[in-house]
Amino acid sequence: MNKTTVARRIFAVCVLLGACLLLASPAAAVFSGSGTEDSPYLIQSEDDMRTLSEQVDAGSEELRGAWYLLTTDLVLSGEWKPIGLSKAETFYGVFDGNGKSVRYTIANPKTPYAGLFGSNSGTIRNLVVEAEISGICAEEPLTAGGVAGLNFQGTIENCRFTTKITAEKVRCAGGVVGYDSAGIIRGCSGTADISVQGSITEDVKAGGVVGETTGDVFDCAVLGTVFAEGRNWVYAGGISGCSMNGQTAGCTAETDVTASGSGENLYAGGVAGENHGFVERCTVKESAVSAVFNGAGQMFVYAGGLVGRNYAAVYGSETEADVSSDVSGIRESDMPRKVSLGGAVGQNEESGEVSSCAVYGSVSAAGTEDVFSDTFVGKNYGTVSDCSSDTGRTAVPESPLPLFGMVLGGLYALVLRRE
Repeated sequence: MNKTTVARRIFAVCVLLGACLLLASPAAAVFSGSGTEDSPYLIQSEDDMRTLSEQVDAGSEELRGAWYLLTTDLVLSGEWKPIGLSKAETFYGVFDGNGKSVRYTIANPKTPYAGLFGSNSGTIRNLVVEAEISGICAEEPLTAGGVAGLNFQGTIENCRFTTKITAEKVRCAGGVVGYDSAGIIRGCSGTADISVQGSITEDVKAGGVVGETTGDVFDCAVLGTVFAEGRNWVYAGGISGCSMNGQTAGCTAETDVTASGSGENLYAGGVAGENHGFVERCTVKESAVSAVFNGAGQMFVYAGGLVGRNYAAVYGSETEADVSSDVSGIRESDMPRKVSLGGAVGQNEESGEVSSCAVYGSVSAAGTEDVFSDTFVGKNYGTVSDCSSDTGRTAVPESPLPLFGMVLGGLYALVLRRE
């Protein structure tokens, strides 16, 4: 073999290796920046957002743990395909919205997790989201949120949201996150218009911030409406439909909440429909919290100005919500039934503690005599202490939390840009 042939073969191998390296590192060729904290990948266009979605959904190792910075406001045209489709195909990096906004729509979602991010296991912060999700999911049941459908041990902080979700066959829906699994939602504020129906076989959980959470929700504020309807168990809350294990602290809700259904259990609360964690220092402004039974069979209703049904701790919080139920459609033959309504908590279980809470709203029921109702706790098996009421008070003082959250988020983004 002569020297010319050897040189040609070496050159061909080098070209092939170079091509393989380019294919193995698509992000470096597509995005400006290096993907590091000091030099994040720049998301500068709709094409960049769609490329990010495609590569995360493809499981690109190059993107795992990378940093991103949004540089401009975006309106995503047509149907949006979420970033991260499942726990396996999730976003692991840091996405800094830089105070910029993204507007998108999803009609009849193709995948069970719907949001700007379908699944997040990283950090999303300083982002403004305008979201509209509607229709029926092809792979029911649906989990949907304005920022992320699923937050799987991730962090979502200092985001603002305008979220409208009108969908059927839903499992979880929230203004920020549909289902939060051991994650953190912090300093987010905005408006939520949630109107969802569950599937025939699934429970449905809806909240102004998060549908269901096993993590923590700190210093969030929401204005709007939450309506959930189903044939099984239905959970609706101003902040979360159902809170498991974690903390909900320093949050403010001015949200009309309705749990409606024809199944067994309805849970409605100004903060949470059901609570198994810690609700502390939360404020519910002038709102309506209601549970409406529209079916037949065994039925239990829990509605409260703060929490519908409580298994853990609710303290240092106040509510101005008017709490009501309507079970006028029930027949006498549909016994047993139980309705628990409270200005603070509908029903407080043996493990529950309600303390240092203030109630300024009313409690009323229609359609049945079998009602347990009280200014503080409708039905109590646990501990209630140091609570107060003043039905003559007309307004809960304006909370600085929404403004504080936005200012803090802006300052945080400014510091990051300077660094």
